[in-house]
Amino acid sequence: MTGPRLSFVGRSRVRARRLLARLLRAVPGRTVDWAHRHWITDDGRTDPRWAPVTRLLFHRPLHQTVVTVPGSGGIRLHVVGARLERTLYWFGEQGYEPGEAAWWRLLCSRATAVLEIGSNIGWYTTVGAAAAPVGGYLAVEANPEAARATRRNLELNGLGHGAVLTAAAVGQGAPSSLYLALPDQESFSAAPTGSYLRGHTEGTADRAARRSLTVPTLSARHLITGRDLVKLDVEGAEAGILESALDIILRDRPILLVERMPDTPRLDRVLEQLVGGGYLVLRLGTQLQPAGPRPPVDEHYDVLLVPAERGAVPVHLGDLR
Repeated sequence: MTGPRLSFVGRSRVRARRLLARLLRAVPGRTVDWAHRHWITDDGRTDPRWAPVTRLLFHRPLHQTVVTVPGSGGIRLHVVGARLERTLYWFGEQGYEPGEAAWWRLLCSRATAVLEIGSNIGWYTTVGAAAAPVGGYLAVEANPEAARATRRNLELNGLGHGAVLTAAAVGQGAPSSLYLALPDQESFSAAPTGSYLRGHTEGTADRAARRSLTVPTLSARHLITGRDLVKLDVEGAEAGILESALDIILRDRPILLVERMPDTPRLDRVLEQLVGGGYLVLRLGTQLQPAGPRPPVDEHYDVLLVPAERGAVPVHLGDLR
């Protein structure tokens, strides 16, 4: 099953990144390590003088088998060839979706039963499972390669209590298996980010993906029942999941962290229903800001949905310390 083809410009960029990666392999690993030490400290502080070198070396495949994420308190990741691990290695916790890991850590520390749908290689899974109560963290990932990486990263960090299921969470009426599309723009990466379920998403129609995997599905209603904290990052499938479990969500009142992609009117309608059911919608970043259920169509960010009766939540990362 195939999708749209990358444009000439898109294909040229992919070829250029592949060529640059091959050329940069000639840079010795010890040189990369030396540059990394000068660029970023263990606690995530960077020296801007090294920024040009960093932007270039970012495209070099990592030579280590395990890396420690700067600014994360010592979280380690297995190197599997994913773009995300390079981003975290070079730019640290604050260099990837600034503030979100800190908020997720706080939320998980206050929850009793956490569900993460869409773990990719397990970055947020390790952050959250380290803060969540033992036995209270479940991650669901459709891509088998990414799910394996998530399990290995939990084990690497001594978080064997975190559970990982390899399946796609879906709404009502979905078949027992679906096609997971693997974007051409990351065809050279392991566990590519941006993978999406064909025919069950919005906001992903322009993503060229000629390769697909057949993946099993699980009922989102079943997964969400009994959870008091839920994270959704499923590349446009958020609306279907929330719609299928809306009555459960309004009954059980979990906190929700949801990726909101551009041009997702179906998701915006669900957010309106949650607002009508007594939820507050907050835009996530280094601080929390009120966000209406219908933000500008071209914006892409994560929203935190909190039941109004939960009371005040911290509004700035400084409140976490």
